[in-house]
Amino acid sequence: MTEKVVDDALRLAAIYKAGVGTQWNTYRQAAAKLSRLFETNLAPPRIAEALAVSRLPRVLTGLFDKAGLSSGNARALLRLASQRGESLLAASAAEIDTTGMDARDILRALRSGGQVSSRAAPPGLNAPLAIAAYYLKGKFPSKGVAAAHMGIPQSRLSEAITIEKTLPAEVKMLFPGDNLTFAAGKELVRLIALRGVNNVRALAAEAGRSPRRPSPQLILNRLAGIDIPGVDVRVRKAPGKNAKRRLIVELHLQESDANSVAALEFMIEMLKTRFGIE
Repeated sequence: MTEKVVDDALRLAAIYKAGVGTQWNTYRQAAAKLSRLFETNLAPPRIAEALAVSRLPRVLTGLFDKAGLSSGNARALLRLASQRGESLLAASAAEIDTTGMDARDILRALRSGGQVSSRAAPPGLNAPLAIAAYYLKGKFPSKGVAAAHMGIPQSRLSEAITIEKTLPAEVKMLFPGDNLTFAAGKELVRLIALRGVNNVRALAAEAGRSPRRPSPQLILNRLAGIDIPGVDVRVRKAPGKNAKRRLIVELHLQESDANSVAALEFMIEMLKTRFGIE
């Protein structure tokens, strides 16, 4: 355990500074005494490197407070600071969340400009609620950084966040795990805009009391207020910003089915009645 103290560049620098003038006056003296004290082979250049690292901006060295900074990683950090410049590197450091990272991970993130975390996103991150939850938990500096980290377009992340924020808890409970797809999520968002969140919340609470978990399509049907066997709901966005709102009816019929003609005629008469067409 004592060897790790001088193996860490930032700790070594702190020890050296504390002993200057009382325990030693040169790097050579400090190296000899610390080598005996910690039973290790500490060369004077190691102390010089440690002090050089300690003079870097605090926002930069602070990234390694938990991970530690070995002599090899300290040299890599000094080279990076020399190549990129301390100011630019410090700006990148401010964007990095070091949770779960070791020193090498942090160095990789610094080399990438702080834009992409070196921690891999968990596999199977496809559903909107899962993506939004990972984004909110990760405390990313921006959506762009988070999207790059997860390997998805930023527009996809924005859609996931919109779905997560729009759907009330009663609706989310109907879709455990990754059952909610982006397509269904966007339809639910449009449905809430159409019917109001309170109406949809009440219908979702009622659906949640069902002893059997309904399918995603059946949930959408019930939230739309249409729970009729053989009838499925689709909620589509009208094309164009100023497009006229239209009712589009889709009938899935079979030519060989004798009831198809009757079903089509019934739908036509129902629409005529609804819209006052003679």
